[in-house]
Amino acid sequence: MPHSGQRFAHVETNRCPNCRQPRQVSDLECRGCGIVFAKYRGPVLAARAVPNPAGRLSSRELEVLLSTLSAAIGAGMTPAAFADSQAVQQLSPRAAARLRSELAGGIPLSEVLARLAPDDAAGLALFRARERQGDLAGSLKALSDRLEQQRKDRQRTAAALAYPGLLLLLACLLLPLPLIVRGVGVYLSRALPPAIAVVALALGAFVIGPRLSPRSAPRRWARQLGLALPISGAAVRHRGVGTFLELLASCLRAGLTAREALELSASASAHPLLQHSGKALVRSIEQGATLAAALADTGAFQPSDLAQIEAAERSGTLDRVLPVVAAERHRRARFLVMAGIAAAGGIVLAAVIGLIAWRLIAGWSEIFQSQGSDIDKLMEP
Repeated sequence: MPHSGQRFAHVETNRCPNCRQPRQVSDLECRGCGIVFAKYRGPVLAARAVPNPAGRLSSRELEVLLSTLSAAIGAGMTPAAFADSQAVQQLSPRAAARLRSELAGGIPLSEVLARLAPDDAAGLALFRARERQGDLAGSLKALSDRLEQQRKDRQRTAAALAYPGLLLLLACLLLPLPLIVRGVGVYLSRALPPAIAVVALALGAFVIGPRLSPRSAPRRWARQLGLALPISGAAVRHRGVGTFLELLASCLRAGLTAREALELSASASAHPLLQHSGKALVRSIEQGATLAAALADTGAFQPSDLAQIEAAERSGTLDRVLPVVAAERHRRARFLVMAGIAAAGGIVLAAVIGLIAWRLIAGWSEIFQSQGSDIDKLMEP
């Protein structure tokens, strides 16, 4: 791992100040990352959101934009030329107009993406780190693949949750069914309120929630609730560790110093133990601790992770081993999410079947007793 005191090499006058690709003295913009040299304001490495007064793109719009832009840059087109080309017709009119507006200022593409998608701190940090390697097309493709994987994870989660959700809705409609003998209005007054609540909860979780900013109160409350629950909390922590290691590997490949790499990776990890531990990790490294020892002090890493990281430090292969460990943590997070949903579905199924059986038996029993009482009254002399 680079020593914490190591700095980037001084940027030469014949290299781009952003991606450090070779440039000609007569060039007005970088052929690699597309910045306009006269308007360049310096690299932005902090994992922070840049306010965008025009709003933000949806995840799907951003995914299409990144994929299309990656292919265009891979074919030799600069970002500014892409914004003025026919290729933007593949995007929605809103995404195309916003891209042209942001690139017109000649600022680095990482800042443009921060304005278009200010809520994905980890994705933006990953892009900024990889952008420093000079592979702009690869950086865009990696960020697009990340968004695609997140979208597929959401779709799988929604599909898995549909089963217990339908069971709850069925219970809301079937449990009050015996009341229908007293009139449709009586039945609907008991069945509709909980059914509407289940539908509203589903819409909030899968339609409205993803469109809210992660800094909004509902998203913060949902995250705190998820951390408090055993299975979902473990999944969030696994994902946070995976994000941290993934970003750290990209930062090391890009040549960032230990201080910059650790602080950037920790702040974007969204892990409760790692998010604010960047400075403590840097202090440990500066005092001579190994990366594995510094990470062990956070309490966020498993012994198997630390053993692999320690071995990679000794062999000088951190940039290759860290992504492997990160991928395993992401896999565990997805497994825990699906296992939690399956367990919840089984519990809900058993509870619904039991409640329906109990309610039907109790309801019809009450009806039969009432009818028996009426018959007894009629049989009285």
